[in-house]
Amino acid sequence: MLTILLFFLLTLPAAWAQRETADAALTNKPTDFSTTILDPGTAIHDVTIPEFKPTDIPLGLVPAAVPEIPSATNIATPRPRPRPYQTNSPFGSNFITIPTAKDLATRTVEIVAPPLPPINAPPQGSPEPPPVEAVATNSAKSYFVATAGNDAADGSEDTPWRTIQKAAASAQPGDVVTVLPGTYEAFHTVNAGETNRPITFRADGQVIIVPLGGEAPTGLQPKTMAEIYRVDNIHVRDTDNIIIDGFHVQRAGRTGISVIESRNVIVRNNVVGPSGRFGIFTGFAPGVQIISNKTFGAAIEHGIYVSNSRVTNDNPVIRYNETFGNARNGIQLNGDCAAGGDGSLTGALLEGNIVRDNGMKGLSLISMSDSVVQNNLIYNNGKFAGAGGIHLTDEIGCGKASSGNVIVNNTVVEPRIACIRITDGATNNIIFNNLLVGSRPVVDEVGGNQIDTDSNIRLDSAIGIFNNSEASDYRPLLTSPAKNAGVGVYREKRAPLLDREGQRRRTALGFDAGAY
Repeated sequence: MLTILLFFLLTLPAAWAQRETADAALTNKPTDFSTTILDPGTAIHDVTIPEFKPTDIPLGLVPAAVPEIPSATNIATPRPRPRPYQTNSPFGSNFITIPTAKDLATRTVEIVAPPLPPINAPPQGSPEPPPVEAVATNSAKSYFVATAGNDAADGSEDTPWRTIQKAAASAQPGDVVTVLPGTYEAFHTVNAGETNRPITFRADGQVIIVPLGGEAPTGLQPKTMAEIYRVDNIHVRDTDNIIIDGFHVQRAGRTGISVIESRNVIVRNNVVGPSGRFGIFTGFAPGVQIISNKTFGAAIEHGIYVSNSRVTNDNPVIRYNETFGNARNGIQLNGDCAAGGDGSLTGALLEGNIVRDNGMKGLSLISMSDSVVQNNLIYNNGKFAGAGGIHLTDEIGCGKASSGNVIVNNTVVEPRIACIRITDGATNNIIFNNLLVGSRPVVDEVGGNQIDTDSNIRLDSAIGIFNNSEASDYRPLLTSPAKNAGVGVYREKRAPLLDREGQRRRTALGFDAGAY
């Protein structure tokens, strides 16, 4: 009996490492974004989606070090007029309903968006619109798109265009394209904005974006731009300084919103899902900001995927998103050395995100360095595989380990996988003030990382820790060991002064551990 017990104790770590290494080989390998497209209706791997709990975070609460959203001071905006549509949040009652646990409890989960309204044709017998005026490139203009519009019109509020693509082909730096409620076909950007004069596409109310023709092709491996436009519902390519704001992007063949070879693009307040492969995908997109989006139901890979680097300072900002029910990872960052460039994403900020109920990892951080991960709530991932709620690692064969990062004030609850896992040469990461609940709170297979044994609260169970974890309320109880357990500074790195709800931390009593 003693021999058997000794054998088990000696082989268990090796078995864990072997299983997780095999998983890393599976999940770290970048997938070329021209591979096979699955039908967006493909079932997700037995994922149970809890009821969505909306949380609106004011975007004004931005630490000084965070790149600010370009000022709209000099951007022409439509004159105010009353409309019965909510425009300041993607989570209001006028927007699409996401499946709840009750909806999905009796069947194998197949995340499907609500039925699509028809793509409206222009009304029959409408008068001929006035001719299109030339667009001045040295002054900002406001354009409008409506389901009853006409692309031969001038795009004004009184005579709007019919398609967003017409607006995209016409808009110049500083212009704002307002899309009125309805269902529209996919579009791609044509012209770039300028610094402090972005081109803005904004939804005014419930605006649903569907594939060209209304349905995504299946089995298509896009080889040309025309084919890519068929499988990405909103495609930003080779156009800097673009803002995509407030759309509902449904049933994309490959990607709901993609940003490729473009700088300083902002993707905010969108609801994206289900999608054939990715919810939001970026490649070679320095300065991208992905803010306050909801992504769900990526049938093959990740809810949000920021990839590729060829510059020293990538500086992606991923803040206040919720991503859930995706086949693989909730959020993945990957320098992707095989794609060319320097192969390391630097200067990233991942803050205030909710990442839950995904098939594999919560945050998959591959070849990411000198970045900050703070105030995130990560729970119940690893539905059928995965390394950790937060996984710091290297792309296989790259030698670009995720090093020099600060992981601070996150709440991670992972019953199946490690809360934080560090592998494949990832060193010099500073980890403090995290609230970690699971059987494997921190798994450091490398060494050389600064992991504070006092301020990182490690617990086996969520019982007596949170207000109501069964209802996804992970704010700590007043009696929680996370209270006053943190520190303001560790290894010369400062903890965030605001929690994920934008509340100032009670520094006089000591920082709480975790995101709240």
